[in-house]
Amino acid sequence: MFAIGLIYASRLTRLIAGTFTALAGADFLHLGYAMAQ
Repeated sequence: MFAIGLIYASRLTRLIAGTFTALAGADFLHLGYAMAQ
């Protein structure tokens, strides 16, 4: 599905993928912060 999105709507697909990447990074940082407390 991701490859099809890159072919037909590459800009939107990259925007959504970047958003999900940032959210996943924030989740891992939050878990690390919670474990450090």
